[in-house]
Amino acid sequence: MEGDLVSKYNTVLATTDFSEAASAGVLAAADLAEALDADLKLIYVAEDRMPPLGMTTEQQRKDIRQRHEDLARESLDKLAAKLLGDKPVEAILRIGNPAAEIVACADEVGADFIVMATRGFGSVGQMIFGSTTQKVLHNAQCPVISVRSSDD
Repeated sequence: MEGDLVSKYNTVLATTDFSEAASAGVLAAADLAEALDADLKLIYVAEDRMPPLGMTTEQQRKDIRQRHEDLARESLDKLAAKLLGDKPVEAILRIGNPAAEIVACADEVGADFIVMATRGFGSVGQMIFGSTTQKVLHNAQCPVISVRSSDD
């Protein structure tokens, strides 16, 4: 029976925004992937924020975007090494809307689970800030596991 369960699941997608809360989700995802003998993938989505067009040239915008991506990639690789050590993980960097990119990535990699941390802002916080987790829950084709950090 246990062998049947393990063979069904191949990929766990963990999300991060580099917060302490997200670290709890990444560690939970790593434990789940290990228990299922599944691949672990770690995604960070950098929002594409640029200065107004009138204030920069196209080349400056390209340079800013490239520096932003380079720093995000470096941070993602450092986080994976810090939290996961020698555990095998594929670090994925995407640019765009976090919820949409997480859902698209999960579809592309065939994720069986998405694991996300939540900070527990509550309904007022969600009205003001929105909730990436809530949007992913609503749009993902696979189960989404929400991990609350211990400081919530």
